[in-house]
Amino acid sequence: MALKQNTWKLNQWYDQDVAGNVSYTTSLYGLWGWGKNASGQMAGNSTAAASYSSPVQVPGTTWKQIGMDGNGQYGMIASKTDGTLWVWGHNHNGQLGQNQATAQLAALSSPTQIPGTNWSDAFHSWTSSTLASKTDGTLWTWGNGNNGTLGQNQPDNTDYSSPVQIPGSNWGTTRGKVGRSIAIKTDGTLWSWGAYNANNVADNPGKRSSPIQIPGTNWSTVKSIAYGKCAVKTDGTLWIWGTNGNGKFMQNNQTEYSSPIQIPGTWKTTMSGGSHYTSAFIKQDGTLWMAGDNEKGYLGQNDTVKYSSPVQIPGSWDQVGQAAYATMGIKTDGTAWVWGQTNEYGELGLNAGVNYSSPVQLPGTDWDQPQGGMLQMFALQKV
Repeated sequence: MALKQNTWKLNQWYDQDVAGNVSYTTSLYGLWGWGKNASGQMAGNSTAAASYSSPVQVPGTTWKQIGMDGNGQYGMIASKTDGTLWVWGHNHNGQLGQNQATAQLAALSSPTQIPGTNWSDAFHSWTSSTLASKTDGTLWTWGNGNNGTLGQNQPDNTDYSSPVQIPGSNWGTTRGKVGRSIAIKTDGTLWSWGAYNANNVADNPGKRSSPIQIPGTNWSTVKSIAYGKCAVKTDGTLWIWGTNGNGKFMQNNQTEYSSPIQIPGTWKTTMSGGSHYTSAFIKQDGTLWMAGDNEKGYLGQNDTVKYSSPVQIPGSWDQVGQAAYATMGIKTDGTAWVWGQTNEYGELGLNAGVNYSSPVQLPGTDWDQPQGGMLQMFALQKV
């Protein structure tokens, strides 16, 4: 008999280990996606502009992690348990890192490996660029270089279709240490670069094409949101900055912030951040809170009222991820729930073109790492 791992206190685990009931096998995960497939994001070996209203599986069962955000994302990135990093989807700026000439930058509809087998758990992909660290603490980026996005101190219109190194060392190698043009080092310092008009930098208005430090030395995890950033410190405090459209910063206003401001409470480090229209964060007590636009029931309140202060989603939650118009939350029991707008692309994965203003369960259990693109959602599931 093999009992489930990590469900006992230390003395209970010891007793089961002695009895021979502990399983040491690595969990296997399948990767599933649904929604719009304009550039082969669903990895079905087709770039046809189809859409999927139910989850479809990306080939393979050794997927480990997904890294993307809901800000216009059309390219996918995910890692496997062997330390390899894989990409597919849109490639118009070389964000798939395949060392291609401009004329060859076609979309890839099947997972393609980024060279190397020592990629860490810290990586992130967005509209046209990618950022990833290796297990040796080096940080690498590729794709669109406009507005200092790649941190190379290079002029605009300089794209890279293969990884180039970000200056510095000792970059974080665990999940949540990198975002869109932002990363945390092992000493807890937080560094950012890029253009202020996208609110990537939290010190002063202006473009920065090389990393600059954001004050503080106790940063734990960072997450990109549409036109902004958010980060959690080791003390559980949550900080956010950038453009506060629709009041998604939970400050009861729509003020733009160029320096981090605190969202009251004590928060989990496995945060979502936010989409174009909303934000979603989980406190350490497992409660889920949202704010922002609510035109199509985005906030799961069974209404369409806009909220610029936090409103709670009932239940005990472990993780949350967002597309532009939809949210997926995973409860502590491993069940997945979705709500918001499905458009014509099926972003809710429920095989129905219906909007839901309250959470509805997605079939299956053992879901993990919900992630959203602009009009797509992805998640892992234990197999």
